[in-house]
Amino acid sequence: MKFIVIVLTLLFLGSVCFGIDVYLGITQGFNIGMQYLSESDYNHYGAIVGFNGGFQSNIMINNLIGIEVDLLVSIRGGRMKDSDLSEEFKLIYIDLPILLKLNKNVGWGILTLNAGAQVSFNLKGYRLLEDNGSNQSMDNVNTRIVDFGVVAGAGLIFPVRQYYFSFEFRNAFMVLPTFAEVSNRNTQFSFLFTYGFRL
Repeated sequence: MKFIVIVLTLLFLGSVCFGIDVYLGITQGFNIGMQYLSESDYNHYGAIVGFNGGFQSNIMINNLIGIEVDLLVSIRGGRMKDSDLSEEFKLIYIDLPILLKLNKNVGWGILTLNAGAQVSFNLKGYRLLEDNGSNQSMDNVNTRIVDFGVVAGAGLIFPVRQYYFSFEFRNAFMVLPTFAEVSNRNTQFSFLFTYGFRL
């Protein structure tokens, strides 16, 4: 909570003292979570659909370049099927992406391209066994608590006076294994809708 207060205070001071355009918004959407697998022994993992949402901040350095910092809750994981087992696991993360944004005014809106890094914190995990429909906690599974990744995406911003709406597609590829026992890594494709305002 203290971290959020400090960030908001710095954004406000930057907006007032230096004339930097700062935008704050609420974002939500969905993602398709998958497991990137470097070993053929685990290529039976499939994709799942999860929710993401949270807060977005944009610091516009000038008309072309900006910095975006988000605080999101997202659900990702995978689906596994083989001859002996059929299950789906979902992991709940807090994501903190920091992105460089390139903006181009196309008349009816602003086209954006963004890329950067992301740190994720695993909060909880669930395993759904499809043969009997049971839902089990994954607290006893050696899941990595902190993960790092790279993010890239594109979107459209529609400004309306001091407010804005935006749509964004984003792909995140995490570089550390999800579990200690195997080499699979989280990857997700996200669709985000954001409503915000200028400070």
